[in-house]
Amino acid sequence: MSERSVLGALAQQPLHPRLAEMLRRIHKAEKTATGDQRRPTFRLMREVLTASIHLGVAAKLLAECLGTSAQSVRNRVSDPDAMMGRELISQLTDLTPEELDVLSHGELTRNQPSAVTAYRTIDVVRALVSIPPDKA
Repeated sequence: MSERSVLGALAQQPLHPRLAEMLRRIHKAEKTATGDQRRPTFRLMREVLTASIHLGVAAKLLAECLGTSAQSVRNRVSDPDAMMGRELISQLTDLTPEELDVLSHGELTRNQPSAVTAYRTIDVVRALVSIPPDKA
């Protein structure tokens, strides 16, 4: 799916079920994180919200999923080039790295071409929302 068609589809659709589930999982982790886990958990939410906004998902839809305001979501938007590790992707999306590769048609940006350890968060969200909602 091209970037333009992803953006057009996201602007006209309700929040994709897979994206909503990932956000709920991160939100739950934010609520329960303590000590050294708080900062990375909050950073992860910021990175996923940023990727979603950059792909054209309405802040209002993200806010409704999280039980917050659209302005609160917009306030958390930051650098769209953050990376997500393979294990984290599997925990949050129930997708394997191989499934992500198939969904993205091999277009995921990896931090190390020879040893895939992380993907750009925006590419993960793009691949996730490319799954037809009826198959999510």
